[in-house]
This record gives sequence, C-alpha cells and structure tokens, in this order.
Amino acid sequence: MWVIAFSACVLIMSLLDQVSGHRIIVGKYGETVELPCNKGGIKLEDVIIAKWKYTKDDGTIVDLLKKSKSQDASFYPVVEYEGRLSLTKDLSLQISQAKIADQKTLTCTVVIGTEIFEYPVQVTIQKAPSPPTITYQAKMIELGKLTTLAECYTKDANPVANITWLKDCIPLVPDGKVVNIIPSVQTDKDTGLSSTSSKLEFTATKADMNAKFTCAIQHESLASDLVSAPMSFSIDYPTGKVSLQVLSAVPIKEGDSVTLKCVTDGNPPLTSYNFHIGLSLLIILIIN
Repeated sequence: MWVIAFSACVLIMSLLDQVSGHRIIVGKYGETVELPCNKGGIKLEDVIIAKWKYTKDDGTIVDLLKKSKSQDASFYPVVEYEGRLSLTKDLSLQISQAKIADQKTLTCTVVIGTEIFEYPVQVTIQKAPSPPTITYQAKMIELGKLTTLAECYTKDANPVANITWLKDCIPLVPDGKVVNIIPSVQTDKDTGLSSTSSKLEFTATKADMNAKFTCAIQHESLASDLVSAPMSFSIDYPTGKVSLQVLSAVPIKEGDSVTLKCVTDGNPPLTSYNFHIGLSLLIILIIN
C-alpha cells in the first residue's frame, strides 16, 4: 500500500515538474485563433494520447477533445465551442469565430510513454474600436463658464479603448476648473465588447476662439490613434471696448464726406449702432 502511494506521489511530482509555463496567444475577434500544443520539444510520433481542456472558475475541468495515436480526434459536446474547434496535425487547437468568452487558459495534455506533459496557453482576444463619433457638440459657449463642448464615443472594443481630448494637438489634462473630462465605459452583455464615451467640459477664454479641439482613440491593437475631425466653437462674450475710427483721408475740410467706423470687441458682433453728435442722436444703424 505504501509502495502504491509512493509511486502515485512520484507520478504527481513528475507531472508537476513537466508543466510548461503559460504561453500567451493574442487572437482577433471573429477570426480563427490557433493554440500550439508545445514549443517543439516533443516528437509527434511519440505521443500516445493528446487532450485539450480548460478549468472553470469553480475548479471544474472541461474536456474539449481527445486524440489517441490510433484514432482521430473526438470532440466533447461543449456548447460554447460547438462547431468551432479543430485540431491540426501538430496537435494545435484552432478556435474559429473567436469570441470574448474564449479568453481563458486552455491546456494541452500529452502522454509520451510513462510521462505526462501539460502545456497551458492563455488566450486573449483583441477587437479594434470603431472610429470616434462626436455627439452633443455645443454651438456656442459662454466666456469663463465651464461648458460641455462635446462627447466622444467609440464602440465594440476589447480590451477597453482609451479616449484623450486635445486642444490644438496638445492633450488636455483635467483639473476640475478649466478642464473636466467625464469618462464612461459600458460592456455589451452578449458580445463582451466595450463601448467608451468621454464628455469634455471646458472653460473658454477669448484666446480659444479659433482653437481646434479633437478627440483621439487609443487602443493596443492600433498602430496609431483614431482622431476625430477638428471642432471649433464660437465663444459668447459681451462688448468690453468701443472705439470710433475715422476712415476718411485727413485733413478733412468743410463739405467733405466723412466715413466713421464703430469698432467693438464682443461676440457675436452687434447688429445695431447709435451714432451721436454731442448729446444729439445722429443715426441708428441696423446691420442685418
């Protein structure tokens, strides 16, 4: 009895010593991902039995397929992988139409002689986000008041996409006063893909009248950012300065026609002006 127990212990220790470290495979959403069974250290003709399996969060082991030296691969009825699994000649597991739910560690177990080898493979599925969509874009903003400029939105990504706001190509850093950025992430319960939105609140000055605002989407699957079309905003502020300019050539003689121009700095521009000589109203000019 002691000999049997000791032999079992030796077998377990042998198995533990021959479990390879995790290999990470990154697959693309909706495409076929291939999981290698080993790193090339075994000869396929020596393999007696090969199996693919994974372990659930509760510890339950789920067998996916088994192949023996004398028989073709047989697949177990696992609903989530139904019709999506295949085994290559080198014992690699192929999963077609990759889903976010496929993100887990799957293990290839091979029996060679009296030895058992295990090769765990961690599967990660990537999905590039959609180009940015701009919504709730303000038409005019008030000077010195924290105002929502726009909301940037991207969808169907894995992992979660990041959104950055820029003003004149310089990233904006939220401080709660001049810049406030409100991010939000939602995950589709059916696909597992995420949608990210980001609302930009900004306190404008007169210098921001011609500024170009953009939002950029960053994601590890992208070689470069996805950038929105630039946005400009009209800033509403009252007239602070009024000046009267003489456009006619000087010196001015009696009987000459004189052109006067009233200049203001408000936005939007004024639509009516009153011209006075002394205390008397000279003319009311309305600009359509």
